[in-house]
Amino acid sequence: MLYGAKALRSGFIVETAGFRREKLPAEAVEIVESCGKSVESADFLVLPPVTADESGGVPAPYGDGPLRPEMLLEGVRTDGIVFGGNDKGIVRRLCAERNLRYIDYINSIVLAEANAVPTAEGALKAALEETGRTIWGSRVLVTGCGRIGTALALRLRALGADVTAAARRKETRVRMEAMGLRAASLPLEETLEGYDIVFNTVPEAIFSEKLLCTLRADSPLIELASKPGGAEPGAAEKSGCRYVWASGLPPDDLQ
Repeated sequence: MLYGAKALRSGFIVETAGFRREKLPAEAVEIVESCGKSVESADFLVLPPVTADESGGVPAPYGDGPLRPEMLLEGVRTDGIVFGGNDKGIVRRLCAERNLRYIDYINSIVLAEANAVPTAEGALKAALEETGRTIWGSRVLVTGCGRIGTALALRLRALGADVTAAARRKETRVRMEAMGLRAASLPLEETLEGYDIVFNTVPEAIFSEKLLCTLRADSPLIELASKPGGAEPGAAEKSGCRYVWASGLPPDDLQ
C-alpha cells in the first residue's frame, strides 16, 4: 500500500493512515513522511486488498491495529470513490449508505493478471529461503493452475525444476502438458514423498493430515492461497510438516 502511495504521488495529493514510523523499514518511513498523516475530504480512498478482517476492521499491521472503516469513510467527500477488495460486504454496504462509489479492484481481471507475476516471484524467493537449495533439479508440485499457479509453474520450469501442475479440469491438465509440464489430477494421490517443494494456490482444503505426513521433513509446503488455505483445519500442525504461510493477494478462481 505504501508503494502504491508513492506511485500515486506523481499525479495526486496523497495522505496515508494506519502507519507508525517505528514499525516500518527505512524506505517505507520516507514514503509516509512525504505524505500527509490524515484523510480529510478525499476524492478517493484506497483500501488494502483484504479490506475487512474477521472483526470487520481494515487491517493495519504497521499501525496500532485494525482501523474502523466508518472513520475512514468519514474522510471521503460525498460522491467520492472507494477502492477495496475482500470486504465481506461491510465496506460496500457502508459506501452505499454514504453515497460513495465502491470499486472492487481485487476482482479486476487486469489486476489479477498483473498480480500473478509478483506473487510467483515472491513464491520463488520463499522457496529459496526455506530450502537452502537451488530450484534447478528440484521436483516441484504446484496445486492449482489459475493465473498464479501457471505463472509460477512456468518460472519454475525455466529455472530447471521438474514441475508437476495439479488441476481438476482435464482441459487445464492438457494445457499444462502442452506447456511442457507434467500434469496431475485433483484431488491429489496418496503421497507427496517425491517432491522437494510443494506450492498451493487452491483456497480449499485439499491436503489432509494423512497426505501431509507423506511430505519429507525438509520439503516445505508453501501456501499462496487465501485463508483458510489448502490444508484441512489443524492438519499442518498435527502432521508436523513445514507449512509456510506466504499468502499475499488471494489467488484467482479455482481451476
